[in-house]
Amino acid sequence: MVINEEITNLTVREIMSSPIVFVSKDESILEAAKKMFENNISHLVLVDGKEVLGVITKDIIIYEVLVQERDPKNTLVSDLSREPLMTVKADTTVTEVTKLFSRKDISLIGVTYKGKLVGVITASDIIRVFPDIIEAYMQRESFEREPLIKANASVLGYCDRCGVWSDRLVFVDGKYYCPDCIADLFGEEIATEEE
Repeated sequence: MVINEEITNLTVREIMSSPIVFVSKDESILEAAKKMFENNISHLVLVDGKEVLGVITKDIIIYEVLVQERDPKNTLVSDLSREPLMTVKADTTVTEVTKLFSRKDISLIGVTYKGKLVGVITASDIIRVFPDIIEAYMQRESFEREPLIKANASVLGYCDRCGVWSDRLVFVDGKYYCPDCIADLFGEEIATEEE
């Protein structure tokens, strides 16, 4: 089975979750659980100031509270077991990250850009794009040069030209550009699908 280049080159930058939800080592289990509920996520990145200590998951919280009978109000998240935070660069392909998830016993991988943690990717993020990948593969016979995956929303991240954070990056010739750089480089010829 041959899958088109657009699919095999899909990067984590295009599907990562950002911004990251952090929990301080001084917060209680209860505060961490509330953050997870409010943000509809199953993980938090544990930090001490700017230092990343690891990942706290809902499974860890459930185990500590129900099995170990820890008091959620009076137990700090820094007292919990945690997963290490493995990281990959933003241009890592989804295929490579999928292999990491299958080989390692982890629930989340951090995404870095220019040495900074800018997002996270979970197995759920990868599963979220599978329908598009499958649909693209099934319809590839009817495409003549159209891209297999069309992004309905802009990509989040840093512009490869000016380095400014943007929630409207456009992919052109292997690089991501913010709207200002698009205007500088290409005039008004290129527009995102949202416009």
